[in-house]
Amino acid sequence: FDINKYFDVISISGDLKIEKPDKRIFQLTIEQLGCKAEECLYIDDREGNLEAAGKMGMHTVLFNSRHVQFEGDTVTDFNQLTDRLLGYRQI
Repeated sequence: FDINKYFDVISISGDLKIEKPDKRIFQLTIEQLGCKAEECLYIDDREGNLEAAGKMGMHTVLFNSRHVQFEGDTVTDFNQLTDRLLGYRQI
C-alpha cells in the first residue's frame, strides 16, 4: 500500500526505546516535525495509545481491523487508511 509516503515522520517505539503510551514518544515526534500537536495525525491499533496521543492534542485514528467498539475515528483496512491519509494531506 506504500503508505509511508504519506508521513513526514514515523516514530517506532522499538527503535526509540520508548514504550507507548509514554508521552515522550509523541513529544519527540512533534519536535521532529517542528509543528504543534494539533497539526499531527496519530494512527494506532490500540485505544490506549490513541488516548495518550489525543491528550497531547493530536488527531487520532484507530486502525480497527479487529472491529472493536470505538467512539472515535476509525478505519478497518489499508484501503480506508490510504483514503483517510489523502484527506488529511489535503487539509
